[in-house]
Amino acid sequence: MNLAHPPRLPYPSFNSFIHHRPPFDQTTHLQPNIFSKIICPYDAHALEHLLAKHSLTDAYPHLVHNIQNGFPLGWMPMLSTTAVIPNHPSVILHMDEVTRYIQDEVSAGRMSGPFSSNQVERILRGPFQSSPFIVSIQTQGPGEPDKIRICRHLSKATKHVSSVNSFIEKEDFPTRFDTAARVAEIVSLSHYLCFGTSSPHP
Repeated sequence: MNLAHPPRLPYPSFNSFIHHRPPFDQTTHLQPNIFSKIICPYDAHALEHLLAKHSLTDAYPHLVHNIQNGFPLGWMPMLSTTAVIPNHPSVILHMDEVTRYIQDEVSAGRMSGPFSSNQVERILRGPFQSSPFIVSIQTQGPGEPDKIRICRHLSKATKHVSSVNSFIEKEDFPTRFDTAARVAEIVSLSHYLCFGTSSPHP
């Protein structure tokens, strides 16, 4: 089986555009341990080893670094003032669900707080921008209850504050889609390489 290799997708590095904050100072800053609390299911060192083993490091040059340090959103501007955009009115209508979501995230270690605006400025060592919550209701089949999803509205802006998404260029995050037939061919080839057979089962 011979699959033509499509051209490699270019992924820019945003490291040179990261705005560095002052180093931690106990007298003015707060909770430095938050920055070392990375909740991630992936083993970055194992992934780095496998990428090198299979000669894929050049294809994904920023992946390991971003898993270890966080994925940049794009070419974000320097913030001079703090901006907290109010939540969508749907949050008031579903306050119990929103509260439960926040409590679950804090309990799982994926979120910290709650913090006041002043505390967040001390933790982040400067001004910040907070996008609002919005509640999305997804209708299910007959007789099934609606699904309630708590979302961060990164496209929300105000008269004086631009949205986070307005600074993100889609060209910086290329994505490739393919036909179902080609995906099936790739999966079949992978199965053959793993098990020496083209059947669905080893």
